Order: sequence, then C-alpha cells, then structure tokens
Amino acid sequence: MKKALIIIASIVSAALLVYFFFINPIGIVKMNSNEKIVNASADGSVEAMVTENGDVYIKGYVTDECNYGVKNVWQYRCQWFNSSARIYDKKDAVFVKLSGSGGCIVTDQSDVYVFINGFEEYQAPTYLCSGYTKAILAGDKVYLLSEDGSFGYVSVSLPDVFHSIGDGIVDFDVEYSKDNQYDMSFALTKDNRLYLLNDGETISDSNLYLDGIIGFDTVAYNAYLGWKESKKDNVMRNHIEVSLLSTDRKAYLYEGYLDEDYSKLVDIENYSVTGSDISHVTSFKMGIAMLNSKGEVSLYGNDFGSFESRLLGETYFDDVSAVFSGNRQLLILYSDGHIDSYGYDYGRGGTKYIL
Repeated sequence: MKKALIIIASIVSAALLVYFFFINPIGIVKMNSNEKIVNASADGSVEAMVTENGDVYIKGYVTDECNYGVKNVWQYRCQWFNSSARIYDKKDAVFVKLSGSGGCIVTDQSDVYVFINGFEEYQAPTYLCSGYTKAILAGDKVYLLSEDGSFGYVSVSLPDVFHSIGDGIVDFDVEYSKDNQYDMSFALTKDNRLYLLNDGETISDSNLYLDGIIGFDTVAYNAYLGWKESKKDNVMRNHIEVSLLSTDRKAYLYEGYLDEDYSKLVDIENYSVTGSDISHVTSFKMGIAMLNSKGEVSLYGNDFGSFESRLLGETYFDDVSAVFSGNRQLLILYSDGHIDSYGYDYGRGGTKYIL
C-alpha cells in the first residue's frame, strides 16, 4: 500500500510539474474577442496587433529562437491555437511592425520599444529611444522617422547615436533579410518623390527615385515560383512587390526580383496600372490591395500562389478601415475593429485563400 501511494504521489508530482512548467497559462494574457484592433503587422507565421486600449498582442507560431516578444514560449505554444498573447501592456501603443529580426512598437508619446529574436536582453519589448513616429527593426539597426521628417537609423547597442539618411520624409519602408542577403529602404519625401536606397546610402547619394508619388508599400520574400516562363526562375529567388499611389490617385504595381538592376524599380514604365480613385495601397505576396475612400478594398494579382485564381481589380471587401501585410499574409482591418487574415496560416498548416 505504501509503495502504491509513493507511485501515485510521484505521478501526481510529475503531472503538476508538467502543468506548471509547460501548460500553465500563468504569465500568458489572451486577447478578448471584443477588443478592437487599430494597427497590425505580419511576418512569416506571426501576426501582431495593437488594440484600441494600447496593448500589443502576438498570434502565430513562435519558438525560443524566434519568439517575437513572447516571454513564456512553452506556455504560449501549449495554449496557442487561434489565440493571441499580450506582449505589451502599457496602454499607449499606436504602432507595431514585425520583421524577420523581431519587431518595434511606437507609443502615443513617440517612445520606441524593440523585441529582438534570439537576443535575451530584448526578448520582451524593451524601451530603446524617444522622438519617433515609425520604427522598423532590420538586423542590429532600427530605422526611424521623426515627426519633423528626419529619417535615419540607430544601432540597438547605441540608440542615442542617430545616423541621418534624409530630411523632409513622410514615410519609409525597409526590406531586410540576413539569410537571403538583401538590405534596402524606400523613403517618400514631402514633395512626392520616392527614393530607393541601398544599405549605407543617403538621399543625397541616390539617383534612384520616382516622381509624383503620394503613397507606397513594399514586400520582399524568398520563394520558388516555378510558374514563371523563364527557366531560370525555377529556383528560390528574392522577389519584391512595390505598390505605388500617384498624385492623381492611380495605383501601380511592380513585380520583380532583387537580383536585377534596381533601376527597373524606379521606372514607371515597368509598373502595371491596377486601379484609380484609390486612397491607400498595400503590397502582398504576388499582388496589391487598394483601399478607396468608401472603405472598399479591391485586389489585383495572384491569390497567394493559387495560379487558377487571378485577381483582376474587383472589390472583395467593404467597410474596411485599413489594410496591412507581411511576406506571407494580407490583413484586412474592418471598421468595427476585427481583423481577417489571408495567406499562409501555420495553425491551419496551409494557405487561406481570398477566393
């Protein structure tokens, strides 16, 4: 009898240890279904969301090496399927941006927080610097835009040393991948000029730009797209989608490669006109999403690699307030604050198509 009790006690103790160290949700705060989302971003198999009350949540597949701000990775993964974990709770976040390196959060007081994959000191969102309205993490750099239009970067190790790239900037984007070896940025000036900048370049150095642009978005990804006509495309290559919004509210799309001459990206003749009377453009893998002033979203391109389904500019969503994307997803944010995700979904083990 005593031996049986010892065995039972050992089993119970082991079960409790497993529960508290691997399954117990203590430390994981999930997002309530009634919370409204105001900003979002995606990268790989992960999505980030800023809620109306200023918190930030992560949803998707995380690991110890790529934790995207989640501290309790094991507990989250045991509880994760179709749920979101809170990574930031200071009630002041207004912007989040994921990248392959981790991500950035910007607050309503222009403070910047970073979380870096594989970096213990920045495993959770950690304060970095102040005075900026947009931030994107790229390797050991954080690219920043201030309210007065100063664009540049700081290193994570020296956040007080600002390296200027240009002034008079209203928006920017960065495409960086250490594994796939590309590092470039785009900067839109207040006089409607979109610059393409290689790593280390300033605006005064670059002669690669497009005129007459008031909005843009980019997404780069490494993929095998064997459907392309050229035999050389039957390998993994670095692809890029560049969406433009011109001063006359027309939308344009460029689909190309990052191992080609970059001058192609700044020649409007290489772009397709995909829509008119547009308010905002968003690039996604193999396509462009176009939001108009009525809250309608039209799409042009391929339905995430479903080559039988071509998107030809028709309206697919309405009552939309914003559109976001990553290198695998398209995120549709509706006016009531809920969000739909299309593209690759790790939880489903496949792709959620638009059509």
